[in-house]
Amino acid sequence: MTDVSHKAAILDYWRAVELFSPQNVPRAAPNDYTEPVFSAQEDVPLPWDPVHPLKFRRTPPRTSRRFQVYCSIYKVEKVRIILEDKLGKDPESFDERSDGGSCLFAFSVTDDGRPLFDTFVLSTCAWATARTLNPGPGSAEWLRGFDTTAITIASSFAERLAARQDDPRGQELKGKGFNLGRPIEYADILQETKRIAQDLDVPELSENLEIRIAVNGPPGTGKTTLPCCGI
Repeated sequence: MTDVSHKAAILDYWRAVELFSPQNVPRAAPNDYTEPVFSAQEDVPLPWDPVHPLKFRRTPPRTSRRFQVYCSIYKVEKVRIILEDKLGKDPESFDERSDGGSCLFAFSVTDDGRPLFDTFVLSTCAWATARTLNPGPGSAEWLRGFDTTAITIASSFAERLAARQDDPRGQELKGKGFNLGRPIEYADILQETKRIAQDLDVPELSENLEIRIAVNGPPGTGKTTLPCCGI
């Protein structure tokens, strides 16, 4: 192996490590008063719904809540099992947090239930796992193409949940430069979860379509509210 090839192999290795690093998803904790995390269910109000108990808690003046939505929760252990099956067992190549959980994708939602499209994040780990199954590590295209896939999926997500013309508040916010959609319900999130799971084509990680919603945004921020900024 030439020096250039050796360096390229090292770069490819660390890129693979980065791709397979799963995003942590907080455990459901609906009774946590400071930073609750809800497991969304059909016929149960979402935390941004007017009838949800959370809406009766006041926020500081000129602030509003944001929500982080995690879609299709899966156990990180499943990724390890797939990698061991395809690549062989190497305890140094993957973080064995078998009791941890991650998700296929995540995005933020405003206090009135509008998705913020610029916050959409597709899981690199889920994508890389799907690519490990097909076309597989033997292909030269194995871990190539994430950015293209992520942009395509995010764009389609935004198109499907775009603010409607008969939504004056949505059109007003768009006119102010906010890249957001119409108010969404559980059925909308579930449908998007099914669509994107199908797009990724990784049934091993999408058997469970659980959706979790954190009130404090990304875990570890320690914040439950953000400046309104006109939203």
